[in-house]
Amino acid sequence: MKNIKTAAVVIQNYIQFESFVNAIDIMIKNKIDVTILVPIEKNDLGFKNMFDSTFEYLKNHTKYQIRRKYTADDYFDLLFMVAPIPQYLELKRKFTIKYMYGYTTKPWYSASPEINNVFDIILTYGNTESFLSAYGKVYPIGNIKYLNFQKKSNAKKKPTLLYLPTYGDDTCIEKIVPELLKIKDKFTLSIKAHHGTNYLINDVENNRRKLIEKNFDNIYNSEVSLLELLKDTDIVISDNSGAIWDAVCSKTPVAIANNNLKEKDYHGFIAEHYKAIKNKDILAINDKTDIKDIITQTLSEEIRNKQNNLFKKLFICENDETENYFQNFLYDLDNNNIYTDEEYYIQQIKKNYINCLNNEVYKLNKDITSISENYQQLFEQFNNFLNEYDKFKKDIYNSTSWKITTPMRKIKMLLLNFKKKR
Repeated sequence: MKNIKTAAVVIQNYIQFESFVNAIDIMIKNKIDVTILVPIEKNDLGFKNMFDSTFEYLKNHTKYQIRRKYTADDYFDLLFMVAPIPQYLELKRKFTIKYMYGYTTKPWYSASPEINNVFDIILTYGNTESFLSAYGKVYPIGNIKYLNFQKKSNAKKKPTLLYLPTYGDDTCIEKIVPELLKIKDKFTLSIKAHHGTNYLINDVENNRRKLIEKNFDNIYNSEVSLLELLKDTDIVISDNSGAIWDAVCSKTPVAIANNNLKEKDYHGFIAEHYKAIKNKDILAINDKTDIKDIITQTLSEEIRNKQNNLFKKLFICENDETENYFQNFLYDLDNNNIYTDEEYYIQQIKKNYINCLNNEVYKLNKDITSISENYQQLFEQFNNFLNEYDKFKKDIYNSTSWKITTPMRKIKMLLLNFKKKR
């Protein structure tokens, strides 16, 4: 590489590391000095623990340069992130590049301006994400996570079923676990919970961890390789999760636990999620279906072929070709084939303008919040004053002096009325 010398890759959890480590190795092979940055989180809602665990794992189990902070002197030609990380937005760099770590069904995360405005280049799996070109140059490279992936062909007494739920409102874990227990005698049941369930500190995810511990023998946390699990998995059950497409990429038959999923007017790969279910390329387990029938159909050659066709539709290349696509990306970047100097200059003006607008919106929202809080405080003070005034009146009316002087006040009122009439 004649122009690209340094790169930083922001990694928040093991899943992101596994998704992009092949690209990191390719950059190192091209003599690019790569640093992995793991964020620091102070407010512990669970992310602090996730970031800290990720840092410790990478530091102790990998060969890469791992850091958490940067200095004012640091500069990188490339900065890779899956989403804007505030801690690193002031880091000096030339190109800000988005890498994907899975297709998601959450448009507020994958398609919103808040997530994508910061990026100059967006690496995609295929061409269905072309709408993201509204934010920066889109460059399809396939799913580099599955480079060199190979399924195992071990003979087993029972096939393996791997459940890959998401977290939050999009999961069906409470509904699907009783269904999975119905087939426990036919399959070896395994679960790899979402990192949100593993790490977030709230009652909902706490209860889900207890549910998992109670009902599954094979439980894998976020630091266990999904690739290794998929190598030995015969069927995947997921829910409203990007893990569906991990199964498709690994050529593992997949069914979805459908939590009243409704088709929505989304674009690109997000719409493909709904189309696949509507067209019955991916079969849904719900209140109207029998899980045994769904699994039998999912393992059939017909559904396997449909899901292989989904792969060809959504991913630009086969897994073993992704290295060439990423190499081409580096070559084009190094030779100004993605952005000319003029285009890059205009892109930075656009980004700066959008960022200024975002900052203004942020300030306005902050001002509105402050005004709202001040109004609330004044309202509470006014109510407190009214309450104190009511209490004061009650105390006066109930006092002995008030009761003793009541006849005198009545006589006074009578005299005043008499004078008015005269």
